[in-house]
Amino acid sequence: MFKRILLTFTMLLLFAAPSSADTPMDVIQTAVEEIVGLLKDPQFDPPEKKEEQREKIWNVVHNIFDFQTIARGTIRRHDWESFSEEQKKEFTDLFTTLLGNTYLERLQSDYRDEQVEFTEQEMLSDTTAIVRTKIIRESLETPVDYRLILRGETWRIYNVIVENISLVTNYRDQFSQMLMRDSPAQLIEKLRDRVNKNES
Repeated sequence: MFKRILLTFTMLLLFAAPSSADTPMDVIQTAVEEIVGLLKDPQFDPPEKKEEQREKIWNVVHNIFDFQTIARGTIRRHDWESFSEEQKKEFTDLFTTLLGNTYLERLQSDYRDEQVEFTEQEMLSDTTAIVRTKIIRESLETPVDYRLILRGETWRIYNVIVENISLVTNYRDQFSQMLMRDSPAQLIEKLRDRVNKNES
């Protein structure tokens, strides 16, 4: 199920309908155009160019996802308080790398010609919003919600919910179980091992 969530929000970034300026949808649309352009650029067809393509896509993705908020949300508050400031930073950096590596791998390898329909943009406040969508694969429609927060003058994604299953909650459940038996240092070490394994 978790792999399905990652694949689904990967697909969501690839197609978006135009929207009025200065909306959460508009920010996503700009990023989509850059990502699709990179994916379709023939200069990245050779295998030896894939890493360069990956880095360019990552620059775009990093600008629209609030990875710090996502990472913080994966640890329950009482557990987070047991992390030192140095551990908080290291956990955030490692988690961002892990999620980014997984995202980019699926983006480059699993993209197909899915369609995304944006059904509603709901402003929860001046600084938070939900973009409701559905991904259409042949006859299957999958509801996906993007949760966004305004950071400075830029809307950033801080959670993705696929068929009522939250990306952040999925990780939070995993990490909570690990922290029942492991210390923050041990959790960070396991994350580091996973990152190193993915990059090897």
